[in-house]
Amino acid sequence: MKWNLIRQELRVNRRSFWIAAAIIILFQAMFAGLADTYTNNQQLLETLKSMPQGLLEGFGIRVELMASFEGWMSGEPYMFYILLLGAFASIWASVGIAKERDQQTAEALFALPYSRQAVYASKAAAQWLQVTAIAVLSFLVVLATGAATTDVEHPGVILGLIAAGYLITLAFMGIGYVITIFLKSERAALSLGIGIVLVSFLLNLVAGMSEQLDRMADLSLFTAFSTEHIVTKHSLTAGGVIVTLGIYVCGIALGAAIFKRQDI
Repeated sequence: MKWNLIRQELRVNRRSFWIAAAIIILFQAMFAGLADTYTNNQQLLETLKSMPQGLLEGFGIRVELMASFEGWMSGEPYMFYILLLGAFASIWASVGIAKERDQQTAEALFALPYSRQAVYASKAAAQWLQVTAIAVLSFLVVLATGAATTDVEHPGVILGLIAAGYLITLAFMGIGYVITIFLKSERAALSLGIGIVLVSFLLNLVAGMSEQLDRMADLSLFTAFSTEHIVTKHSLTAGGVIVTLGIYVCGIALGAAIFKRQDI
């Protein structure tokens, strides 16, 4: 990878990065600020218990955990964090090479004195920096907002939830890196990037509505980590880390190997 190519990719994506960062951080701050409304409202918690369990599970809501700030952030805020960050990151990964073909800049780009592997790796590195920056900012904003509005007893749990969402996002990117190699339309790449995340979310949502559909949750990256385990055990499951990082690394490697042999 080349730093000047990474810098160029960051410059090209700066608008979408700042839009993504603003939306995600705003939502995380809003959810963190609302925590006290739920954790100290016993009547509201009792109302939630009366709702269909499958629907609650589909949105990651576990009423028994919502008595604490960390438990509240492990539910709906966690799901929205993955949905938003995963969608933006998947789009960046899926559009990477497809955009160059669609805008007819591929010939000029690959005529430069850089190998295809260097161009591909530089795009992936720039996108990794973008996603990492948003994840770090999200953690700091949630921690600061939580400390200002309620009690944050275990900052490590918040870090674990942000890290879990971050790793799941990397897995979505890994899938996107394989997809972008086969596409020539930026619009198609954008649609597929969003679609990957939405399909995964819907599989998780549908699986929670019926015992017969439980197995569908295994196909969703949203279930890679148990938020209950993160909140109660204060750690990530090794299986989730291996699966998400495995998809990310394999996606990059497979995409690079196919791209190297393609006729562009």
